[in-house]
Amino acid sequence: MTFNKKVGALAALSSLVLVSAVSANDGLQVGGFVDPQMTYVQDVGLTAIMNDGAIYMSKTLGEGAATFDLAFGDIQSTAGVVLREDAGLFSVGTSAKSQAFVAYKYNNGFSWKFGQFDGIFGKERNDTVDVFYTSQGLAYGLQPTVHQALLVGYDVSNALAVHAYVGGSDGSGLVRKTGPAPFLFGNGSPQIGAKVAYNDGFRLSVGGWMESERFAADASGMFINVMAGMDFGDLSLDVEYDMLSTGVDNVDSATGLAAYLGYSLGETTKLGARFSSTNNTTDGDSDAKDGLTQITFGPSFAMTKDLNVKINVSYDMVAATEENTVGGALAATYRF
Repeated sequence: MTFNKKVGALAALSSLVLVSAVSANDGLQVGGFVDPQMTYVQDVGLTAIMNDGAIYMSKTLGEGAATFDLAFGDIQSTAGVVLREDAGLFSVGTSAKSQAFVAYKYNNGFSWKFGQFDGIFGKERNDTVDVFYTSQGLAYGLQPTVHQALLVGYDVSNALAVHAYVGGSDGSGLVRKTGPAPFLFGNGSPQIGAKVAYNDGFRLSVGGWMESERFAADASGMFINVMAGMDFGDLSLDVEYDMLSTGVDNVDSATGLAAYLGYSLGETTKLGARFSSTNNTTDGDSDAKDGLTQITFGPSFAMTKDLNVKINVSYDMVAATEENTVGGALAATYRF
């Protein structure tokens, strides 16, 4: 499909959504966001991209709701650099971030969610409209993007919540048989995950998942995420630790660290700095020459309640090559 056809398809879909919203019964909500950006990467140059975007549709069902999230944006290379504009790489609805689920919450504190929905681990969300920076940090890359699962939750109190799920690996379904490399060894074993979160001035959450034969036969993959944070007036500090283990002898696992520092200059202007790093390990032995560190900082301006302008400067350090790269981005994220 060409770029123009894809844009036309998006416009047609948007029109259909708006017409449906007008004619539907009460309870149908339609919204979304767009995140156009100008990005700069050292030795690559300046590029204009549609970094991220989505159309949200939600229909209330008594105490529950059915939600559909259609993600779109420019397809980017693994280096974070957008590919040729004329290659027709504007993608609509094919992103692994798209959601479709049904959820229900009871008055006694119990809740459930069933379908494909955003990952429950980590500080930074999938949609950049919910992220302070123009893109997510390195720790985000170790976490599940989505769960295709049944999630059950219970609010123990206003400050303490517990969640658990059973399902497939990132968007691979409740029962996974085989898939593309490196996930060739699946025997249909489900992924089982849980998270406990506390938030009462001091923020703390601990969670993770386990899955047999996730990366190889007769091996159990495992993921752990721990976060803690607190606000000190206009200053906020959060730290995060991730560990992803393949369970395979002599095959790299990975760890991630992140720290998020924010400072409010008023109702409309905030400053932020993020330190994030990942490092591969083999059988528990860290390899000092196999890691990546990124420092990102910049302001965010709330032009209106829906329009947020972000300016970021990033500095990447690659241990293996001992090369450092400077980059930056200007984003105008609009929620509609």
